[in-house]
Amino acid sequence: MNVSKPENLEEAIRFLSDHPEARIVAGGTDLLPRINQKLESHDTLCYIDDLPEMSGVVAKDGGVFIGASARLSEIAASKELSGYTALLQAASKVASPQIRNQATIGGNILQENRCMYFNNHVPWSDVNHCFKWGGKRCFQYKSSKECVALFQSDVAPVLIAFDAD
Repeated sequence: MNVSKPENLEEAIRFLSDHPEARIVAGGTDLLPRINQKLESHDTLCYIDDLPEMSGVVAKDGGVFIGASARLSEIAASKELSGYTALLQAASKVASPQIRNQATIGGNILQENRCMYFNNHVPWSDVNHCFKWGGKRCFQYKSSKECVALFQSDVAPVLIAFDAD
């Protein structure tokens, strides 16, 4: 496995340009279990969790900058976000304290769905694949012409409501 831990954003961009197949990892609470469960396979990973340009919660230009690798626990406790109570509440309700201390806002926004038919690596799942696995059906809603698995992010709906960039 090829693993990169760039020291700055410029190095990360260069690595990702040279390795378009690479998966970005920060907290890893969604991706790494999926790799361990053999639901995904990746030969190249790029860890961005320590990049200063991608972390923190900073008041800036009349708004607040939230880095993609900011931990959910950091967001839930942020004084800079005191005017965004719904975001503080959403971040504080994600999973367990242990997960919130590791999970990032970027990962929460981009996490894969939790459909039990998609997130299953058992022999029967190799027979009839769902849409997300390249198959021709959704097991949750059999007459659907597309995947109807629910969106999983806890914080994205709040960011949408605040019209965040």
